[in-house]
Amino acid sequence: LFIFTPATVMITGDKAKVSLEEKRQLAELPILRPTLASFQAFPAKFEAYFNDHFGLRSHFVRLYSQILVTVFRTSPKWLVVIGKEGWLFFAGDHELADFTGFQHREMETLQRWKQVLEDRRNWLTAQGIHYLFLIPPNKSMIYPEFLPERIRSRQRLNTLERFQEVLASDPAFPGNIDLRPVLLAAKEKELIYHKSDTHWNAVGGYAAYSAIMTHLGKELPGLQPLPREEFEEKMGVLQGGDLSLLLNLRDLYHEPNLILVPPQSMTPGHWQKVKFETMPPGWHITLGPA
Repeated sequence: LFIFTPATVMITGDKAKVSLEEKRQLAELPILRPTLASFQAFPAKFEAYFNDHFGLRSHFVRLYSQILVTVFRTSPKWLVVIGKEGWLFFAGDHELADFTGFQHREMETLQRWKQVLEDRRNWLTAQGIHYLFLIPPNKSMIYPEFLPERIRSRQRLNTLERFQEVLASDPAFPGNIDLRPVLLAAKEKELIYHKSDTHWNAVGGYAAYSAIMTHLGKELPGLQPLPREEFEEKMGVLQGGDLSLLLNLRDLYHEPNLILVPPQSMTPGHWQKVKFETMPPGWHITLGPA
C-alpha cells in the first residue's frame, strides 16, 4: 500500500499545472517524438514531470516542512527564516545580507542614486510637477528583535540607512520621506507588520499614509490625513501570510488581523465625482488601493 498508493494517486488524480505553495509552473508530461533530440531530452523531462506530479507529493512536502519547523525550529526553505515567537522573515533579494552589512554599496553608488533622483526631480519641476520619494523599510528593519540571535547579533548599518544619510547630506534632497521613524513610533503602540507575511498590516499602512498626506499638505494647503477614528475597525483573521505559504504551512500560522475600513466618502465611487477645483497647475493625484 505504501509503495503503490502514490503511484495510483498520480495516475488517477487531477493533474495540477501550477504549485501555489512553490509559486511556479509544474513540469508537463513530455511528448516523445521520433527524433534524436527528443529521445535525448525525454529522460530528464520525464523525471521533472514525475517529481512534480508524484502522488501525495504535496502532503509529503508539507509533513517534511511541519517536522522541520515545529520540531527542529528550522526552515525547509532558504527564502524563509524562522524567527522568535512565531515570526517569519524573508531572506530573498539579499534582504538579510543587507541587514548584516554584507550587501555593501559604495558611497559613489549612493551618491549616484541621489543624483538620479535630483535629475528626475529637476525635470519634473520644469514640467510643473512635484516629486515625492520614499522607500518602505523591510520588516527586519522594524522588528529585528524577533530575528534569530545568530542574525540579530550581526546587524550592521544597511543600505537604506546609509542612503537616507546621503539624501539628508548637504544639499539635502527635498521631497524625501523617511518612514523608519514613523513606523518605529507606531510600533510602540500597535503591531504594524504581519508575523507570517512580508508586508505591513493596515495599521502600518495607515502610519505611512498619514506621513505621506502630512508631507503633501505642506505643498497643497488643506490636504491632510483622515483621522484614525474616522475609519471603522474590524477584527479579522489572517489565514497565513505569504511566508507561511512558501513553507506550505499556511494553516499553522493564523493571526489576528485588524482591518481599517474607510468611510463612505473615501470609496472609489465618491472620488470619481470629486472635482479638484482648487488644484494648482501641474498637480496630478492618482487614487487607488494601497
